[in-house]
Amino acid sequence: MMFNERDAYSISNSMDREYSANSTPEFNQGYTGAANLEKPIGQARDEPILDTGQIGQTVAEGRAGGGTFIESMQAAIRKGAGSVELSAMPVGSEPGVGVGSYGVDKRQELREIARANDVQIASVHTPTQVGNLSGFAGPEKGFVDEQREAFINEVKQAINFAADTTKGGAVVVHTGEFQRPMSEQTWAYDEYGRLMFKHYEEEPERAVMRLVDDRTGQIITQVRKNQEVFRPVWLTAKENYNYVDEETGQRVEVREGDYIDYEGHKVRMENRIPEFDKEQGNFRVRMMMWEDFVEEAKERNRIKQEQLGRPLKPDEVITTEEAFLRATVENQAAQARGWALYHNQRFNAKLRDMQKLKEALGYWKKIEEATPEDEKWKIMKQEGGGYSYALNQLGLAPRENKLPSEIIEEELFDIKKDLKHMYEGSATYEQQAEEQLNMLKHAKPIG
Repeated sequence: MMFNERDAYSISNSMDREYSANSTPEFNQGYTGAANLEKPIGQARDEPILDTGQIGQTVAEGRAGGGTFIESMQAAIRKGAGSVELSAMPVGSEPGVGVGSYGVDKRQELREIARANDVQIASVHTPTQVGNLSGFAGPEKGFVDEQREAFINEVKQAINFAADTTKGGAVVVHTGEFQRPMSEQTWAYDEYGRLMFKHYEEEPERAVMRLVDDRTGQIITQVRKNQEVFRPVWLTAKENYNYVDEETGQRVEVREGDYIDYEGHKVRMENRIPEFDKEQGNFRVRMMMWEDFVEEAKERNRIKQEQLGRPLKPDEVITTEEAFLRATVENQAAQARGWALYHNQRFNAKLRDMQKLKEALGYWKKIEEATPEDEKWKIMKQEGGGYSYALNQLGLAPRENKLPSEIIEEELFDIKKDLKHMYEGSATYEQQAEEQLNMLKHAKPIG
């Protein structure tokens, strides 16, 4: 390795001798740093190949450019620029900047300055803040319609501005859009199915897939292809059989692998239930990988096609990431419905208890009203005083004598609180289940 600059016509190794012997003077000049004595000294290496007038200059506006385009372009002309690019700022970022702030007179003045100084306005550069035209504002905000509209308007204004100030030139837009797996695109493969393009070496196995809510633009979920998740083992028929539906009276055919309930009745995929392991005393679960959801997506598409009775349209096909989300959301919705059902059952039981207590309250109030004050002690009952059931049963809690109507009224007060908790909880769980299932209708892949 050499750190010092070589002398003219010096060689670094034995192979350099061959390079110098068979090369042109121009090559020797660039290779060794020596001047080419066969050409004028003015064309030596240390003089610029192109001057400012030939290269041109990008001019900005606002604080960065030292004023408006009129002022910054004149400054560039004084430096010798033969062509300029006008780099705009976003509207509203500073007072008086943005192509929208230039009226008819100012645009005409820019044209006249360029014509008078024989300078070409080569291009108009849209604001560098225009990162994409999809409205994607990052994973936290998702797709924002207002941002997309604002950026598109910036491009439109730049085009109109270029039409008014130039003789025809480029309108430069830098758009990065949003990150998406390259290896998942159809154009990334050749005609033989070989992957030709990818962002990084492990992308085919580790790509992140995202789903967005088409109502709000929010990112609903994202899953990495090598992510491990656990899902229930669904109860399916182990053999072919048929049965008669009790409600319709029709014969139902069950094939091996169809989803069934605990009574052996055929159920739809969205109503499938987990398989119970009698030996272990729990519901079975299994680890699933991306490949498992690929197969589940195929199964969902097959069932959907059978239900519709026709081939699926492109926007009806369920993708692998949608299958992943559906499996997750359907489980959550089933859990919410389960809690709602639990509260509903307790609610009905409590309602019956409350009705019986109200009848008992009326009965005992009549007795208490007919009983003299000095005789009421005879109908008083012992009450646990709010202690736990175990303490009351064991006789470890102090007990209090009360009239039957007082004990019943306290119990009714507690039941009313329980009922409020139950109906609010049940309604909330029902709402969550419906919202989650409705969200599935609006989940769209963005890969």
